[in-house]
Amino acid sequence: MDQPRSDINLPVRHLSPGPAHPSHLGTLIRAARQQAHLSRGALAQHCGLSESTLKNVERGKEFTAATLRAILQVRELGLPEDLALHHGVETAQPNAWYAPGFAPVHEFQKMLQVLQGQGGLVEQSHLYFDHASAADWTAISSQQDYADAHRVMPLDRAASAIFRAVGERGLDVIALGPGTGHLETRLVALLAEQLARPAIRYYLLDISQPLLAEAYRLAAHTLALYEGITPIAVQGDFHALPQYGQMLYSVPSAPRRQVVALLGGTFANLENEVRFIRDSLCGFSPGTLLLLDYPCTFAAVDRPEEIRQKDPWLSAQGKPSAWRDRVMAFWSGPLRRYVPGFESVDIRMELNLGCSPIPGSYAVEARARVQVSGGQAREFSIFRIKRHESLALAKALREIGWDPMDGWPYGKDVGYPRTLYLFAKR
Repeated sequence: MDQPRSDINLPVRHLSPGPAHPSHLGTLIRAARQQAHLSRGALAQHCGLSESTLKNVERGKEFTAATLRAILQVRELGLPEDLALHHGVETAQPNAWYAPGFAPVHEFQKMLQVLQGQGGLVEQSHLYFDHASAADWTAISSQQDYADAHRVMPLDRAASAIFRAVGERGLDVIALGPGTGHLETRLVALLAEQLARPAIRYYLLDISQPLLAEAYRLAAHTLALYEGITPIAVQGDFHALPQYGQMLYSVPSAPRRQVVALLGGTFANLENEVRFIRDSLCGFSPGTLLLLDYPCTFAAVDRPEEIRQKDPWLSAQGKPSAWRDRVMAFWSGPLRRYVPGFESVDIRMELNLGCSPIPGSYAVEARARVQVSGGQAREFSIFRIKRHESLALAKALREIGWDPMDGWPYGKDVGYPRTLYLFAKR
């Protein structure tokens, strides 16, 4: 059964002129706009509202608290944010909600069905689902070598490219599977520094409640330094994005631009990356930007032995032991907790050449052999991360309506080549 949306703050109320908030509130807004030498169209664009909506506000006609709040955040107007409260209007807006149709208990049961069976494929997102797994992932992301590897990500160049494409207007940044949210929050801060008047709604969408809480806490703390940024935590499944209308609206007369971000390992972990971009992002309007971060191939797929020698997860050298130990603990955690009769687990890394619809791509797959008491060993595929060839990836996404704009290779000097790539929906 679908779950209703759950808002932490007070719900938005519909407003109309009356004794508690007379039409002179609209008169004050119009006077402030004129004093700031802003046209109605310019103010509407900055707020992400249509010009007709702003016209109704200034005339004291019916409007929402969310509309009023967007107007009061424009610093050039010089209006205090508590102005609405002085007129009996509550402008609080939700900062967290459960996505429609998302049922955490059902998702947990799906994971148990696989782990309590005879083996099979463990859904990637379920590795992050419970609190113990979230704690293991947080321990990985807090390690210095992990932080160093992501510090070189050219998010500053991506933010500049996004600003050139978007300009000074309202912006929605939608972070899919942000984990602890460090990369995505850094991107939003860089965007805020580009904008003279930031008006950013920052959605963090994740299936894991504990990781989402960590990401939201970081965003709220870090971005409090900037005016005009509203972090919003959404617990849900990003494969179901077309059902999440709050993030997919379009106002043609005053468009806010949207940036969908898949950073870290999110894109590389998808089961079918082309199908995801085509189907799960189908609700976004033309002009939406897509920022992808992904690992690159170490050799051509027709040279598998060279891949095995060069890829750090497949070669004999592998990763440093401290890193590997933490990753193995993360991968094996759900097996240890939920496989009945668990005794031990052996994890091996395999090359998978046929896992991606994008030519030239391959995956490194972690397969686990679990010994159970009094029974036959069980085989699980517990993790896979894909490597992509950038030209082939750009071609594949262009064919489904996403045009490449710019890309920034990085990480080669530390032995782990990656690319940050910006696309625009046609």
